[in-house]
Amino acid sequence: MRPGRPLTPARQDSVLLTEGLRLLQSGRPEEALRLIERSVKLAPKSVAGLANLGNVLLDLQRPREALSAFDRALKLLPRNADLLSNRGNALAALNRHREAADCYRRALAAEPGFVEAYINLGSALSAQGRSGEALDCLDRSVELAPQYSVAWFNRGVVLRRIGRLQEALASHQRATAIQPDFAAAWREMGSVYRELGQDREAVGVYEQALQVVPGDAEAWYERGRALSALRDAAGAIHSFEQALRFRPDYAAALDQLGNVLRGQKRLHGALERYGRALALEPNSLHIRYNQGLVLNDLGRLEEAAACFDDARAAPELAAEAASMALVTRQWMCAWDRFDQDRSDLARLIASGEPVNPFVALLVLDSPEVQRQAARNWAKQVARGIDARSPVHSPRRHDRIRLAYVSSDYRLHATGFLTAELFERHDRGRFETYAFSLAASDGTPMRRRLEAGFDHFIDCESLEDQEIAAKIVESEIDIAVDLNGYTRHARARIFAGRPAPVQVSFLGYPGTMGADWIDYLVADHYVVPPGSASLFDENIVFLPDTYQVNQTASAPAGPAPSRGSLGLPDRGVVFCCFNQFAKITPNVFGAWACLLKKVEGSVLWLFADKNEIAPVYLRRAAAQVGVSGDRLIFAPYADQPEHLARLAMADIFLDTAPYNAHTTASDALRSGVPVVTSSGGSFPARVAGSLLHAIGVTETIASDMEHYESIALRLARDSAFRASVRQKILDNQTTHPLFDAARFCRHLETAYETMWQTHCAGELPRSFSVKPSACFLP
Repeated sequence: MRPGRPLTPARQDSVLLTEGLRLLQSGRPEEALRLIERSVKLAPKSVAGLANLGNVLLDLQRPREALSAFDRALKLLPRNADLLSNRGNALAALNRHREAADCYRRALAAEPGFVEAYINLGSALSAQGRSGEALDCLDRSVELAPQYSVAWFNRGVVLRRIGRLQEALASHQRATAIQPDFAAAWREMGSVYRELGQDREAVGVYEQALQVVPGDAEAWYERGRALSALRDAAGAIHSFEQALRFRPDYAAALDQLGNVLRGQKRLHGALERYGRALALEPNSLHIRYNQGLVLNDLGRLEEAAACFDDARAAPELAAEAASMALVTRQWMCAWDRFDQDRSDLARLIASGEPVNPFVALLVLDSPEVQRQAARNWAKQVARGIDARSPVHSPRRHDRIRLAYVSSDYRLHATGFLTAELFERHDRGRFETYAFSLAASDGTPMRRRLEAGFDHFIDCESLEDQEIAAKIVESEIDIAVDLNGYTRHARARIFAGRPAPVQVSFLGYPGTMGADWIDYLVADHYVVPPGSASLFDENIVFLPDTYQVNQTASAPAGPAPSRGSLGLPDRGVVFCCFNQFAKITPNVFGAWACLLKKVEGSVLWLFADKNEIAPVYLRRAAAQVGVSGDRLIFAPYADQPEHLARLAMADIFLDTAPYNAHTTASDALRSGVPVVTSSGGSFPARVAGSLLHAIGVTETIASDMEHYESIALRLARDSAFRASVRQKILDNQTTHPLFDAARFCRHLETAYETMWQTHCAGELPRSFSVKPSACFLP
């Protein structure tokens, strides 16, 4: 703020005032205040004394008392521009921005060239959301004082707030060029770089701020955030610890330190930091939310859900916290608030809030709502990225350069499904690249996947724009996103359009709601006639099923006995090896009805390390008259062992609205009949797609009542059940579901069509791939 220009009365009060100002300039405001107060008592009508009393009170963050001092001074000198501007500063500190703006206007009326008043008016207008007017004021300030660093700084702050990041960056660069020791401008410049996704540049800028003020806790904190985004955990931890060294009560630094430790799986250490942060700021809902995340990771799901419910009270967290609360309760199978949670989720999506779209796929069987959720999320993903990035011109290579981008090159469902596809790609027509977003898990599957590509590029430690740059440098023709909006997804890589043709395939069963994805690989069952308009991508319709699978093969070893698996020797074994989060109360109600109607039957579910869901499921069963003992929970098993034990089940019961995907393929590979109810959205029709591809459509239901009747017939009619099982086994080698060669040729035809369309200068369009001959031996 600009200090007043006081009169200098030749009395004792002047001596006190002069000494008080000297102490203030020496960084001793409390001592300065005592002398200036004595000065004002001696000369209560001294404008100089009252003005400087207000200034020192503002410096001590006592704006209400400062306002009173300025008001007394203005009664004596009502048109003084400095007093009016400083009164505005006191009002702004009290969040009375409309009144503050009026003071600044009055100051400008008294002194039209008052640069600080223009700057302060811009800040007050910006705080009211009147960004256009604010920018006009700040433009005027730099016009009046082009060498005034503070004017450029404040202009940059407003430009950043309204998303004009490149202009904001230029303003801060101008401010620091004028005043190289302007630490706040260096910090703000770093924040702009971060929003642009240029975290490496941000680190360098924060280090410039630290050269100016080595003990700047905020600069250390921001440097830590940038290093965290760059996946430099050690550097981030050091930065946050330095921030805490200079400011031990820095709750935000403790919070961010907890986030880094959580990312390193040091969960108890993270929880301890969140606890310390909350002790400092007990009302911080952001920290409470992060505490929920680590409690979730620790399997303390009930406590985690409580954290997320609390965090919903923060408007900026409402959408994210609501979706996490819903998902956490789904993992627990705690459905007491299921209907309310779903309705809250739909309301947030409709209002434009960025709810993770995967949650919408999980519980809302509505393509329209799913598309809106994806569009909301895509806007957030693309923030700071130039939406008009040019599409690169066609490059002429001997082969189409095809890149798959994924975090799941490991012991993961995506790895099992795709390994053979990558191996089978025709190297005469395609040069294949893998861009791996996650570190190796050291398994044989990872080694197999690495060997399946011409080029395997480990990008785990790189930031999004660096990966995008590698895609550009590699002159990739077609880039395929295998993650979409699933966990560990990094969609910003694609938002910058590093490849001429960009495709969503396999990992995310729905639209990404983004203009940077040209094609979605699907089939005519998951995207039925008339529904393509509900997707923002052009649809590539494969002739059989969109889901790739490895070629069918004989079991690796003998099947275990039922007894060794904890299953009864007699009676029907219903099973579902889907994750608990896919189970809805409606589906579980149907399962409970089947258990009641089929005497001696059991329900076999996959528990892995989730200890709380079985408690809730047994409780839900007991509430409808089914003994909890009839629910049997299987631990994790390696893929060959899992497929062998899966054959011991009689009937696989699918979930809705999010169907079994890989788990349905596993069941069919093991010869187990899969009963599914097809809904209206992509994820609600996946199991039906797989059943069509293996030629067993008699177990596809149109609704839950039909679903129950099919399952009941299979359970009661052993001959019918045996015939369906045999049909599945027979069709594994005569139908396309497990024909990896056929699938590969169809997908390659799709890629070639996409590339030819691009090279012809035509816009992407939906198309169907014609079925080719079966390639099974």
